[in-house]
Amino acid sequence: MIKLRYFALLLLIYSCSDSDPGPSTPNCDNGPVITGVNTQDVSDCTTSDGQITIAATGSSALEYSIDGTNFQDSDTFTGLASGEYEITVRDNLGCTATSTGTISAPASTVAINDISASTSGCEQSSGSITVSATGQGDLTFSINGGSDQASNTFSGLTSGTYQVSVADGNGCSTIQSAKVLTGVSFEGQVKSIFVANCNISNCHDGSNSGLPDFNNFEEIKSRAADIKARTQSGNMPRNGSLTQEEKDLIACWVDDGALDN
Repeated sequence: MIKLRYFALLLLIYSCSDSDPGPSTPNCDNGPVITGVNTQDVSDCTTSDGQITIAATGSSALEYSIDGTNFQDSDTFTGLASGEYEITVRDNLGCTATSTGTISAPASTVAINDISASTSGCEQSSGSITVSATGQGDLTFSINGGSDQASNTFSGLTSGTYQVSVADGNGCSTIQSAKVLTGVSFEGQVKSIFVANCNISNCHDGSNSGLPDFNNFEEIKSRAADIKARTQSGNMPRNGSLTQEEKDLIACWVDDGALDN
């Protein structure tokens, strides 16, 4: 009987010692506390020289992060771009404290006040763009992502739309589009081509109900893209042909927006 009780006691002791208590939850009542976040803003709009320094209390074995994933022993982060950062402080038990820190860039004061463009001529490159802008320090100008220049005027341009960029001394920049027109006149250069070749009897003179009346400017304007395509391909006019100069004038006028000019 004594041996049986002894064996049962050993079995009970073994059973208790072999049981898995499961993972323990750390007591974070005395976990880290973030007491301050000091930031240093970037010096200009393009430089990543911002800094964040985190002040925290708690265990002496604290780690710091500004993205919630990568931790370091130092409480200071350097070489930062402008933006908002999620700050996490973690101790050796896995207890954490969170906050945010914002690094700002200087307010951009660069602004384009006005853009003027001169015409290029049809199939020519005598157009220009002049930019009026304000900002901090010396301004630089560029178009279509090209090289910066100190002059606010771009010359020798063909017709088309250009992206004009202005940057100031802080590296801040702004961009705006500008269009250089050919300057072809409907009244002075294009209308006579229609009168001589299209607005003829039983064609586009209004007498044929199945065809648009090219004596009406709005009829011409509404079909401007099709007119350009047909005159370029030679499908229009039906009776006769246009010179290359006449085709170019129609195309340039359409590309300018088929203006009533």
